[in-house]
Amino acid sequence: GFVLTVYFVQTSLLPQIIQSAPADFPNLFLLGIAEKARDPLWKFLSGQPAVTDPGAPIPAVPARLKRIDGNTADQLGLDQDNRHFFQIEFILSWSDGVPPDTKLVEGRWWDAKADMPQISVGLGATHHLPLHVGSVLEFESFGKPVRGRVANIRETEFARPGSSNQFLFS
Repeated sequence: GFVLTVYFVQTSLLPQIIQSAPADFPNLFLLGIAEKARDPLWKFLSGQPAVTDPGAPIPAVPARLKRIDGNTADQLGLDQDNRHFFQIEFILSWSDGVPPDTKLVEGRWWDAKADMPQISVGLGATHHLPLHVGSVLEFESFGKPVRGRVANIRETEFARPGSSNQFLFS
């Protein structure tokens, strides 16, 4: 079953990506790289003649959304379709600057004087969750709380690795 799934994904998805991806879009993705292995791995990749540009590593940690402005999914009264946002695992990432092909719809990029980590939220999440600029979101990652305040809502024109994450931290 798994091999067949990989085959179908490869034969159906790969041609679509090749046709629609920008010229500088990566053609190889490495997942699950431990922090201590990141720098040696990038040094190794940079020294390989077949690698034209290893790009920059994109940090990521898995997390589940637990609360919006202190309220759980039950307290927010979400319907079953929107409740799933509290049941799935998101990949949280962080960035100093605005990702390429990204437009801020509301709010502004990071404020150096913020009292807590700031979050850039993908426009898609705002269609399903009652959040806005100023909302405080709480996630749980590896059993630890991760909190931040929504600084902006963004729209990404093309899903580049890292930029399409619904929740991007400062």
